[in-house]
Amino acid sequence: IHLVDYHQSATQTIRLAARFAYQCCGNWTVPMIIRTKSGSGGGGPISSSTVGGGGYGHSNAGEQWFTNIAGMITICPATPFDAKGLLLEAARAQSPVVFLERGRLYRSEPPKESDGTIIAALAEYWHVPEGYYTLPIGKARRLRIGAGPVSVAIIAWGTMVLEACTAAANIVKRVGGAIEIVDLRTLAPFDEEAVATVVKEANRVMVVTEEADLTSFGRHIHSWIVQHCFYDLDATPAFISAVPAPAAPYNAPEEMAFYPSAKTIEQKLEELLGE
Repeated sequence: IHLVDYHQSATQTIRLAARFAYQCCGNWTVPMIIRTKSGSGGGGPISSSTVGGGGYGHSNAGEQWFTNIAGMITICPATPFDAKGLLLEAARAQSPVVFLERGRLYRSEPPKESDGTIIAALAEYWHVPEGYYTLPIGKARRLRIGAGPVSVAIIAWGTMVLEACTAAANIVKRVGGAIEIVDLRTLAPFDEEAVATVVKEANRVMVVTEEADLTSFGRHIHSWIVQHCFYDLDATPAFISAVPAPAAPYNAPEEMAFYPSAKTIEQKLEELLGE
């Protein structure tokens, strides 16, 4: 599907694909991949882009439309290395897969610190081997920024992983310590063990999503943490999303204000660390 905004034309196909193995008692499977551009579009990561986005008709994040369909796998990579490895693994899956490709990642560069240095934790994932390799579906990646005990954990996926890493690098540079970003990579089924483990270690957590916070997948992750990790928390879990407006703006300055950015994440991190 060219853009996730056009998913309505494939709704029946997607829902039937997710249910078909159940309907025929497992006698048939549906090994199908649906690739689609989703979320903000334009140049590189939001914090470094001067290019406009997809505007009102081409900028929906879209994960909330698919993650609640039982039997459907939903993937949203954050780096070129992950995009290739997860796409090849999706081709081996016997269940239907929705592969969400954030528009900004098509022409992105590795996220950088305020002094222009590439963030070391992510640098290697912009090098894509020419050979065949796969990455496991349903497994998150933990990225540590800084050294020492983890003070805050950030749960993110897609473009927001890059923004979260930039914000974390800026905070760690000023106050020290370590911040860990959990890149979900697979949204359904998401890696519950990785999320629970990092919350237990950090005791403070933030969820960052590119979706508008109405009935979002990000809010599902936020509530899951409260439900399953409540006694591991030392502060209220923070949550950042896009502005709950009808549509995303096209021009770059307004898009910066519409979606979470490294700056807004950094501000929320300071609040969370102060609790």
